[in-house]
Amino acid sequence: MSVLGRSFALRTRILVLVAIAVVIVAAVYLTSGPAEKKVVVYFDQAISVYPGTDVDIMGVHVGQVDSVTPAGGQVKVEISYDGQYQLPADVRAAVVTPSLVADRFVQFEPGASGQSFFGGGPVLADGGTIERENTAVPIELDQIYKSLSDLTTTLGPNGVNKDGSLSALLHATAKALDGNGELGGEALANFSKAAKTLGVNANQIFSTVDHLAALTTTLQENDKFVQQFMGSLGTVSTQLAGESDDLQAALAAIAHAVGTVQAFVHDNRSMLKADLKQLTTTVDVLARQKKTLGDVLQYSALGLGNLADAYDNTTGTIGIRAQLGPIASDLGNVLCGVVTVNKLPNAGAVCDLFNALLSGSTNLGAGLSGSAANAGVSPSSRTGIQALLSGLGRKK
Repeated sequence: MSVLGRSFALRTRILVLVAIAVVIVAAVYLTSGPAEKKVVVYFDQAISVYPGTDVDIMGVHVGQVDSVTPAGGQVKVEISYDGQYQLPADVRAAVVTPSLVADRFVQFEPGASGQSFFGGGPVLADGGTIERENTAVPIELDQIYKSLSDLTTTLGPNGVNKDGSLSALLHATAKALDGNGELGGEALANFSKAAKTLGVNANQIFSTVDHLAALTTTLQENDKFVQQFMGSLGTVSTQLAGESDDLQAALAAIAHAVGTVQAFVHDNRSMLKADLKQLTTTVDVLARQKKTLGDVLQYSALGLGNLADAYDNTTGTIGIRAQLGPIASDLGNVLCGVVTVNKLPNAGAVCDLFNALLSGSTNLGAGLSGSAANAGVSPSSRTGIQALLSGLGRKK
């Protein structure tokens, strides 16, 4: 390859490398954002703040002051800071004095939202403004001296102590505290403990206040009903006041009754104890017989209802339907057996009579012969039946 060809190839490689470097730089620049950002801050005053003054974010150096310019009743301070940081929309700025002799610096602080300086919420745009309401400046030494001077002047002989009022107050206070130093120290210690307790329970106190505020709001929203309630309460109070004598008499009667009951219990406590013991026994028995009591209560209503249905108002009698079982079906033979065992006279005739009576025939008044015949009594037994009835008639 000729010298001209080698030179052309070298230039081509150099151009390619330069192009790649430009692309890399452009990419880095586009992805990393601006190297610096600007913000304008308004302070009440900017004593010892100059161009070049350091700017920190929570103690970390991030930029510097570019210019300090008076703007009416405030001071306009232009600041440049590292572009990787994002100031929250409610960011605060303060002029900080580390010591009496150190240089001052401007510090950015989180706002009420507590948002981070790396995003995560609304941010202050590049070139944005922090108003004076969100800034703070330190108290100057001459302001402290002036405040002390004003205080001493106010308390001095040309102020409140012009007629000796302050001196009289101090004298009275000294006299009142004379000999009470220990009590005063204890009072201060208790006050300190109370303040500490209030500080520890600040959340509960604020919660209580919030609840009271909610209660007050509810009462306000229902003012009409509250007024009606208070009116009704006033009416009741008026009525009670008008009947105070009756209430007093009633309370006196109740007090007397209570005293009587107390005396009765005191005088008869042994008998009351025995009665309560017996009552406990009775209740225990009832508890054990609760199933029986339940059955009685269940069937007694049915029995009383059947009794009411069985009562005949016309005759004044109670009709029953007896279920005698198998004995009643052979009652004639049973009675006959009783007569035979006891060897009564004319036992055969009596047996025929029982069979006749219990076989369904009830017409004995028409004549013994007819009833006996209808009942199936044999003719041979009629003479014995007549003799038995004659004998019973004579005995009667």
